[in-house]
Amino acid sequence: MLSRFRRPQADLSIHVDTTELRPGGELEARVVLLPESDFHVRQGTIALVCTENYVQKTSSQYGTHYSRKRQTLYNMEESFLNDVTVRNGLPHSTDVRLAVPPDALPTMNGIKVSHVEPGITWEVTAFLDVAGARDIRCEQQVIIRRPHATDDDVSPRPVVAQTKHEQCALTLTVSNGDARSGDTLEGDLRAEMLQDVTAEEVRAALVRSENFGNEQKNRTVDEVTFEREVSLRPGHVREWRFKLDVGQVGVPSLNTEKSSVRWLVKAWLTRNMRRDLRIEQEIRVDV
Repeated sequence: MLSRFRRPQADLSIHVDTTELRPGGELEARVVLLPESDFHVRQGTIALVCTENYVQKTSSQYGTHYSRKRQTLYNMEESFLNDVTVRNGLPHSTDVRLAVPPDALPTMNGIKVSHVEPGITWEVTAFLDVAGARDIRCEQQVIIRRPHATDDDVSPRPVVAQTKHEQCALTLTVSNGDARSGDTLEGDLRAEMLQDVTAEEVRAALVRSENFGNEQKNRTVDEVTFEREVSLRPGHVREWRFKLDVGQVGVPSLNTEKSSVRWLVKAWLTRNMRRDLRIEQEIRVDV
């Protein structure tokens, strides 16, 4: 008799017809079991699973600790063995077709936090519930990629943000509120001055803000500096035009229960020893 603490002697493997898929596609998988002993399987399942990996940040008097947390976002499961005794040397294989949901989140890898690698992962898992012994499990990672949009799919959607500070009124206009890999965002920053302001820099940037769990990480994707050491007087109106490159998108916009990825066009009038004058506009970015 097998010990319930002991794993049965067997080789369990998954073979897939492709490791890259798109939302709405199908995956053909074969599960192969090669037993090297006799044991009883209560149930065998294969599943396509989407997992969100996020960061749990905990602070105490002893310091800050980061741990990885996991949440299943999608689980399509099929049964391939039920209440059967497998025999030493007699292989068992099953072919299964698994569907990727049309609204599947793409695979993405966020900015690493300490030892934790957050993001969205997909894998095919096989699991054997073994009577009186440790269960057997194996997995095969797959990648979900969204198809690239074409020019005909997206019409420009200009977006405008306005913020009024005591010193000035700022208006930020971005040529399109939707972007994708390879795009260039055009826009302008307008400042209507209400008081004297000496700015160390006037600049704009495209920033990706990641919140996988309760830890935020920002990455500047592109940035432009308009002027340095500039004096702005009340009643003056200044405008600065800019272009920002989106680049290749590996982490698109995201919003789940635990995580979010926001893409922001930001502009600043930075000041020495004083609060910067800021404005920002969120855009939606896909691959």
